[in-house]
Amino acid sequence: MQLLFFHGTFCPPCTATQKAAQQYAEETGVPLYTFRCDDVYGGNDMARQNHVRHIPCLILKDDRGNELTRTECAHTLETLHLAFDAALKGGENK
Repeated sequence: MQLLFFHGTFCPPCTATQKAAQQYAEETGVPLYTFRCDDVYGGNDMARQNHVRHIPCLILKDDRGNELTRTECAHTLETLHLAFDAALKGGENK
């Protein structure tokens, strides 16, 4: 599993969500990879490859790189658990 986090440096909700995502990764043991997307539509290859349209965006992928679920809104640690825990346990949250 891996958790991808797309954010912008200009985005206050991204800053708050990044802290929650780091805590979530520590609690669950899922590696967190962060990608700065100050221009989501312009030049960020990872954002384009993952069809990111809004930031903050978190995408949970399985070990083969398949997307299990995603969210494109600000989160707290509690709401990240609500958004991703079922997918971590083998279900889907879509």
